Amino acid sequence: MILFHPNNPPLLLPKSINISTPSISAVSSDPRVKMLKNTENGLLRSNETKERISEMFNKVELSVSSYDTAWVAMVPSLNSPGSPYFPECVKWLLENQLPDGSWGLSQRHPFLVKDTLSSTLASILALKKWNIGEEHVSKGLHYIRSNFISATDETQHNPIGFDIIFPGMIEYAQEMGINLHLAPTALNSILHKRDLELMRGSASNCEGRKLYLAYVSEGLRNSQDWKDIMKYQRKNGSLFNSPSTTAAAVAHHHESSGLNYLRSLLERYGNAVPTAYPLDIYTQLCMVDSLESLGISRHFKNEIKTVLDKTYSSWIMNDEEIFLNIATCAMAFRILRMHGYDISSDALAQFGEEGFSNTLEGYLNDTGAVLELYRASQFVFPDELFLEEHKTWSSKILKQELSKGSMHADRLFGSISKEVDVSLSHSYYANLQRLENRRSVEHYNADNLRILKTSYRPTNVDNKDFLKFAVEDFNLCQSVQRKELKQLERWVEENRLDKLKFARQKQAYCYFSAAATLFPPELSDARLSWAKNSVLTTVVDDFYDIGGSREELMNLIELLEKWDGVSATDICSEQVEIVYNAIRNTINELGEKAFKWQQRDVTRHIVEVWLTLIKSMMKETESLENNTVPTLDEYNTNAYVSFALGPIVLPALYFVGPHLSDEVIRSAEYHNLFRLMSTCGRNLNDFQGFKRESKEGKLNGVSLLMIHDPAVNTEEEAMKKMRDIIDSCRRELMQLVFQRNDSIVPRACKDLFWNMCRVVHLFYASNDGFTSVDQMIPETEPKLLPSDESQAEQLRDLELLGAGNLGFHPCVKPTSRYKEAQESNRYITVRSNGGLNQMRTGICDMVAVARIMNATLVIPQLDKKSFWRDSSKFSDIFDELHFITALQKDVRIVKELPKELESVPRARKHFTSWSGLSYYEEMKHLWEDFQVINVVKSDSRLANNGLPLDIQRLRCRALYHALHFSPPIESLGKKMVERLRSREGKYIALHLRYEKDMLAFTGCTYGLTDGEAEELRLMRENINHWKVKNINSTEQRNEGLCPLTPKEVGIFLQALGYPPSTLVYIAAGSIYGGETRFSELRRYFPKLIFKESVATLEELKMFVNHASQTAALDYIVSVESDVFVSSYSGNMARAVEGHRRFLGHRKTITPDRKRLVDVFDKMERGELQEGLLSSIVKQLHKNRQGGPRKREGPLLGIKGRGRFKTEESFYENPYPECICRSKIRVAIP
Repeated sequence: MILFHPNNPPLLLPKSINISTPSISAVSSDPRVKMLKNTENGLLRSNETKERISEMFNKVELSVSSYDTAWVAMVPSLNSPGSPYFPECVKWLLENQLPDGSWGLSQRHPFLVKDTLSSTLASILALKKWNIGEEHVSKGLHYIRSNFISATDETQHNPIGFDIIFPGMIEYAQEMGINLHLAPTALNSILHKRDLELMRGSASNCEGRKLYLAYVSEGLRNSQDWKDIMKYQRKNGSLFNSPSTTAAAVAHHHESSGLNYLRSLLERYGNAVPTAYPLDIYTQLCMVDSLESLGISRHFKNEIKTVLDKTYSSWIMNDEEIFLNIATCAMAFRILRMHGYDISSDALAQFGEEGFSNTLEGYLNDTGAVLELYRASQFVFPDELFLEEHKTWSSKILKQELSKGSMHADRLFGSISKEVDVSLSHSYYANLQRLENRRSVEHYNADNLRILKTSYRPTNVDNKDFLKFAVEDFNLCQSVQRKELKQLERWVEENRLDKLKFARQKQAYCYFSAAATLFPPELSDARLSWAKNSVLTTVVDDFYDIGGSREELMNLIELLEKWDGVSATDICSEQVEIVYNAIRNTINELGEKAFKWQQRDVTRHIVEVWLTLIKSMMKETESLENNTVPTLDEYNTNAYVSFALGPIVLPALYFVGPHLSDEVIRSAEYHNLFRLMSTCGRNLNDFQGFKRESKEGKLNGVSLLMIHDPAVNTEEEAMKKMRDIIDSCRRELMQLVFQRNDSIVPRACKDLFWNMCRVVHLFYASNDGFTSVDQMIPETEPKLLPSDESQAEQLRDLELLGAGNLGFHPCVKPTSRYKEAQESNRYITVRSNGGLNQMRTGICDMVAVARIMNATLVIPQLDKKSFWRDSSKFSDIFDELHFITALQKDVRIVKELPKELESVPRARKHFTSWSGLSYYEEMKHLWEDFQVINVVKSDSRLANNGLPLDIQRLRCRALYHALHFSPPIESLGKKMVERLRSREGKYIALHLRYEKDMLAFTGCTYGLTDGEAEELRLMRENINHWKVKNINSTEQRNEGLCPLTPKEVGIFLQALGYPPSTLVYIAAGSIYGGETRFSELRRYFPKLIFKESVATLEELKMFVNHASQTAALDYIVSVESDVFVSSYSGNMARAVEGHRRFLGHRKTITPDRKRLVDVFDKMERGELQEGLLSSIVKQLHKNRQGGPRKREGPLLGIKGRGRFKTEESFYENPYPECICRSKIRVAIP
């Protein structure tokens, strides 16, 4: 099974653990002991992880909050208002400023800059209030000024109340005399946003709005009625369990219980406070929920019971920690009810759509709270129809929020949106536990970050341990299940069931429902009982439906009734012989196994179950033959039995653990569980199969409702009534399964009835799933049971050749502040310099410069004098008209200067490299003397970082949306890609930088002859503008400054795991050494493809002697490849990598040349242990494959303008400005 980490690029998780399923003869007298022992042995290497998870339940610890600690630090002493009441908080702030001048979590998310701004400004206010930490304040102010643009960045996550609190703190800072040096427009923008936020909902003045304004009261300060706010004070002395709100209130109101609350937090957390307290119940319930969703809760039964007992006690005591937080209340209800606690739904009754709007969560449109209500609403018993209403309105809101792509919750959008999407797509009652577990593993958020007014983490909880343990457990279970499936296939052949031509062959399908329901390894006997009887019931159903004559059908009943002493003469046909012997052998096998579990013989009961089924099937057959129309009661009494769940579920009960006495299996509770489960299944089958069965001339429950029920007149009314009956049966069954009082059937057994109910709800969710096997199996089976071949295929395609967008998408739309370009009579002309990609990025920089300087851009002239000597014009390489029209709202672009300006004096300007906004604002003074500015070099004229979001997005729009290649280039490039795909389907594009000029320029001669090295030296000597002449080749190579040789590239790709059959497209010019060098690569990868292999000479004819145009063809093929690899980091490699990141982080491997040289040299010297090369190379490059990450800044220690050269280029990685998290992360299959 291949699973993928939910937040990182696709990685193959640990291989399935090989565990042998014990044979029957090897099972001890108590098979539970034996199977549990095997399970424990299989998870032995996970014991440390398991122990760590267990310890997490001992105590809830939360990260401390700089923001809240700062507000507590601002509380004045009652006796000495000029001094802090809590000086330890002031001291903590002084000791916990981060190196960049900010305060907050040290490991911060790039979308939480607003959180850091808020924490930093609050800390500055606290220090300034007590006139301490002048240097700290100065560094903090520098951070705020440098990052203030993020305060209005709509892509950043908004902590609760930020739009009110942050402007309020700015005004407080101004009152203190703190000069933030903020531009008036930026300041006015954020104050205007605050005003809009305060106006929102002011007309209704609902309770939800009052709660919200009270919660963020520290941002409103003196405008608040503090006495009115104190009515929200809780029993623990806090306001909303928020230290910052409580501190702000105490500072104005001097209330003792609030002070006691803050004091207790400092005693617990030591000189600082968390952003909310208490959160123990919520945090521990989240842990329980995670363990259950990941499928590993069975390993932590004692820990979970302790948490739930404590939660139930708090529920009974009406604890505010539960009932004043909707998410906690809904989650507690759901989990307690699911575990059988006697819990009333009355607490949720108040949260109808109108009631919810009058809460703090409702006013905030808290998606997390709505999601928990939606989940809770699915745990509905009879007479709790208000929960169905909750489900209706909550699902509507969740769908709306999901479609809008913006959600407020205590999690980042990428995390909460996945949870919402999965919950809406998969109802609890129409879901299989192992499918749910698998989805949870795929989408699990290993970062347990939460966000309220500021971000926090439960520091005692490590989600990575949860995920690691879940993956190992999943693979352990699968290793057992793969063997069981093969065992089932052998059983089918041994019993000759595959010889029955009338019977559907559905063993994989039948085993799937067993494995997805009874997945722990120790339940192997139960799984195989379920699966074998599923196969047999399918065969018998087909036998009584189409396969057997009346004589054969009656003969099978007689044989089962006789059971003992059956001889060959009693059997009327070979078909009956096969069916009867398969049933008999299976019942005897199960009876023998069950004796070891139950310590009594249950064979006769299993025979009775089978006999009841085939008699009910016979009754249906006779009814059909006689064309009789049964009454509803007659039909229902027989139909739930003939649905054939009895032989599947009832024998399996003997293998799940508890001892079942004859009294239990004869009890009314046992019978009701079976009846309700089977009735749900039968009615779902009738509901979805109505049209098909009507065409076949068969009656079912829907058609009988139309015949017998006087209240039903139409097909639509009959379908609605049937749906109501199904829902009613399901609710009644859920109550019977979950309730403890007066129950004699063990919970483990009741769960089987409920899980089968979930199976049939899933199988019949949208069609007659059991009949439509061809549609159902591809949707479900491979998720749990991939074959070895499919696993290998997934490995090749996903691990080696990449998989999709990883949950990111391009976002280049201008912000709401962006204005369309205006007419301008000032012009910028440009001479682009360098090769194709140097010119492309330079042109896009000039688009942005023209925008900043309010100028009209003249189509740039291309470099015709550089090494490539390409005479191409702009329109030869680029689609000139598209370039102009695509950017018409951003910058006015013209093909040439107006004639009247051709002879006017021009400002000839060599703009400074990597310049920011202020530089180009200053350059506007040139317009005072000139109407035309001639830019003589275009490359790297703009800074990589620190520019406004709209300017950065304009650069992306220019490069990726506007600067298309000319139609001839685009057309041939696309044809080349199509032809490559038609050969192998997938291919690698290798940018092999091994041209003569590259080797001469870098001074790299490793692997060359003396004559070749001398030739390169002379070339370097003779090119005047190459300033460095004397180069030590060995030092260059050891520092990773040389391109990899073709041979080294071959070794590298082979070590990464690419097979020799991989198709490799060579995106390069003339390779130095020609075929001699290529032969070194071809030894590893024979399928090397060149332009001439996928395009005809006629097609390439027009591009000959135009290096930039042929480079454009390579660029197109490289961007569209499944994997892109470059042997050296140049302009082409950087441009392709950036474009592939923009398009969804397509797999792009960047060799670590410096470390690879060391590895290759050790291999050459024989110092590398055999077999280690691959693992070392894979380890070195696990994070160098184009996965999502923020653009890297300059190297540490580099000062002055030289630091810009060490930054990662904006066009190499336009994240985060031009790349956003997707609303719904695309699942990796």
